[in-house]
Amino acid sequence: MSSVLEKEAILTTIPEKTLRKLSDIQEYIINDIVEDAMLKGESSVDADIGFGILKIKFEDDTLRFKFIPSAKFEESLVNTVVHKNNILKLTLEKTLVDKILHVYKDLV
Repeated sequence: MSSVLEKEAILTTIPEKTLRKLSDIQEYIINDIVEDAMLKGESSVDADIGFGILKIKFEDDTLRFKFIPSAKFEESLVNTVVHKNNILKLTLEKTLVDKILHVYKDLV
């Protein structure tokens, strides 16, 4: 299994431990959202997690989950699968080119 947090830590230089703490906080928030819904007598919630909606249904001590990607995330996945365009690599390449051009401008 690939670790998104590990790769995110490398790319952002934010320590993985910090990212894990943020991930824990997101988990706690989702738990709170579910509890609020239960207290209101609801049996499901939709939690916007940034790149999609996590649908959580809870009935009779049973949990069901469904993930619906945002339009932007779905489009980027389609780009990767269908068109073989890796948005991460493209973004990193563009960033590198921009940095090189910026340094070059300072030298001239």
